[in-house]
Amino acid sequence: MNFDFYFPYEFYRNEQKEVIKEIYESLQKRQNILFIAPSGTGKTIDNLVAAIPIAKDYGLKIIYLCRTHQQSDRVISEVKKINEKLSQNIKKDSTLIEIGIESEKTLLIRAISIRGRAEMCLNRIIKKLKGFSPVDIMNICADLRKNKNCSYFNQMIQFKQTLNEDLHILSLLTIESSELINFCNQKKYCPYFFTKLLLKYMDIIVCNYQWVFNPDIKETLLEGAEIELNKIILIMDECHNLSEMANEIESYRLTKYSIEQAVKELKLYEASDEIIKAIKAWTEIIEFFETKIRNEEDELELDSESVLKNYMKKANISDLNKLNQIIKDCYDYGFAIYTEKIAQGLNPIDFIGIVLGFIQKFLKVMNDNRYFIAAVPNLTKNKEILVNLEIICMDPRIITQPIYSSVFATISCSGTIHPDSFIKLIGLDEIQRQLKILELNSPFPKENILVLITKNVNTKGENRLDSMYKKIIEKIAEVLFSTPANIGIFCASYVVLNGLLDNGLKEIVKFSKKKLFIEDPQMSSVENSEMIRDFKSESKYEGAVLLGVCGGRNSEGEDFPGDYMNSVIIVGVPFQKPTPRIQAKIRYYNSIFNNKGYFFGYIIPAMQRSNQAAGRPIRKLDDRGAIILMDERFIQFKSLLSNWILQNIKIIPDTPNAISNELNNFFKNLKIKNT
Repeated sequence: MNFDFYFPYEFYRNEQKEVIKEIYESLQKRQNILFIAPSGTGKTIDNLVAAIPIAKDYGLKIIYLCRTHQQSDRVISEVKKINEKLSQNIKKDSTLIEIGIESEKTLLIRAISIRGRAEMCLNRIIKKLKGFSPVDIMNICADLRKNKNCSYFNQMIQFKQTLNEDLHILSLLTIESSELINFCNQKKYCPYFFTKLLLKYMDIIVCNYQWVFNPDIKETLLEGAEIELNKIILIMDECHNLSEMANEIESYRLTKYSIEQAVKELKLYEASDEIIKAIKAWTEIIEFFETKIRNEEDELELDSESVLKNYMKKANISDLNKLNQIIKDCYDYGFAIYTEKIAQGLNPIDFIGIVLGFIQKFLKVMNDNRYFIAAVPNLTKNKEILVNLEIICMDPRIITQPIYSSVFATISCSGTIHPDSFIKLIGLDEIQRQLKILELNSPFPKENILVLITKNVNTKGENRLDSMYKKIIEKIAEVLFSTPANIGIFCASYVVLNGLLDNGLKEIVKFSKKKLFIEDPQMSSVENSEMIRDFKSESKYEGAVLLGVCGGRNSEGEDFPGDYMNSVIIVGVPFQKPTPRIQAKIRYYNSIFNNKGYFFGYIIPAMQRSNQAAGRPIRKLDDRGAIILMDERFIQFKSLLSNWILQNIKIIPDTPNAISNELNNFFKNLKIKNT
């Protein structure tokens, strides 16, 4: 059956059928597709309708990667609409009715959205483990099951017949992760392993990027789904951060706390002095670099050969063969200690494994120019500076290329992506498979979007003076008094954000009678969600202001349609501070991308963050919003703004009321039209 059979709506939008046809034909040819289209254009249903018939014909599964639960739920919602359409078609078509009820259900699309193990787990021990890595949680979970210390997993083992009946029922459904967790809670099943048993029955699996691109987690997914990579159509929503995420997966960190805990455990279990010294020596290395770092911005690039030589001397290790033997012996100790801690119900994190993992990675990549090794200061909640050793991956292709080259076909979607940089950073130009680039024209009505760039405002380092901040606040005030409801202000950095606060932003927001909400990087996800809920609720009254940073969770991970955000202000171009790691990345990109390191490693990421922040108010075709870019450098880089932003852009002179005049006319005209 072709894609028309699966399209759930009465009418195709303008050019939508042609877009689906292009995706469908490209998938048939096993191409990698780069699909560039802003939110609100129907990307989700386009992808599903094009991919489902291919998956049916070739015996494939569709894995749909999303960044947020909200996006995952949207995919499941669209699949449910497809199934409603299929059910109606089955009732109308006598030849399908004759197939019978069981066959009828096989015609429907079975889909499930899943979350990480920690998010799905009901076990109180796992629920307490905040900030642990997925691998740590996976190991702790394994030991809980091995020692029969998880009642939810035990319930599944004990009542297999009931379990199989429940699996059969749910295997015929399309279900969201939250629904599944609630079901398992009622049955006292482990949601994670119940889901894993369901995966093999599913046509579509919706999950986050870690499930596919993290090598440790990927094997769990493939095992549960009983499928190989070459039998997967991989669809990636909001893929613009894939390169950064891939680098994070391949990066490692060593802290003094992990070392101290590992040494404490080794002493408690009477490990040899040789092993204890081999671990403890890393504390001395970190303490040496602490003497070199004076503030939270003093990142130090390290010479790996010097670090290794210094470490071997402090640990009194003669050669690498001796070091490798100590690592092996230490792993044996670590495993025994870890197992005993689980049996005793103690905190089961494997600190010894963390330290050993870092050492082994360091030895493996110390002379690999794809990695950057540094001493990195981190500021705690108590304003204390802690120094970590970090192995920072600079080449995402290490993670991405094996996936893109192995799956049946891919669709990479984003509305703000820069095609050339994405293709090169992900390595799509080096894969022996044709690449299809599909870019949609902006669907948003021009009259619903106003984009202003202010002249004579610049937040470059030397311009960050009180006089400049006061000038910016004067222009922000024009936006405050000309916007009907809510406003977002996303700054280039927390330095700029604090500069605004220090120069009277709170006072001017209070004078406008709007309520101020300030993003805090130390907030938990729950606390941040509560703040966003309260911010949105103020749209029914005098309105509110959300103050945050570009690249933060609220400038990229949240949607603010309608009056939840009428105007968004981008204060400054969000270039990253030129730390040693950024400079190293630029040098590395220069070496592999024909001297385009500065462009790919510095300019493009800044404009990517700007595009994302600018799009917060414009999520649906009927949304309307004003975007104010408060830095004249946006004029220089405006060609790198998303197409939907460029369609209605104005450069505003540095004169009083220039911004407020534009905004008053914009919102007035919209009110007249809406009336």
